[in-house]
Amino acid sequence: YPSYLFANGWKYCGIGEFQAWDTNALASLRRESEIRSATLPHAARWVQPPSDAGWYRSRPEDDDAPFFNHKQPGYKSEYGKFFLEWYSGALKKHAAKVLQKAALAFKGKVALAGK
Repeated sequence: YPSYLFANGWKYCGIGEFQAWDTNALASLRRESEIRSATLPHAARWVQPPSDAGWYRSRPEDDDAPFFNHKQPGYKSEYGKFFLEWYSGALKKHAAKVLQKAALAFKGKVALAGK
């Protein structure tokens, strides 16, 4: 993370976890897999986040996180690319909604940005 200044004593905290297991996220992922299955029939099976992506404190090279290991297909596979595309798109849509609601609440009195 660029915001982790190792020179100031910070340590790498881990890869984190996908926040995609709630009912709405799973339904959205399922809808996207159904749409994608029109051109990729096996995409109909892509209805869950990756189960091999480790946990909060995992590192990409750890055995429990092969999804992120550059020596494994993981994020480079068809499924990996599909999931990451859906996940990043879902995050962008969510951020846009949050900023829209914040803009309504602040009525243009402050500048807003998302990161």
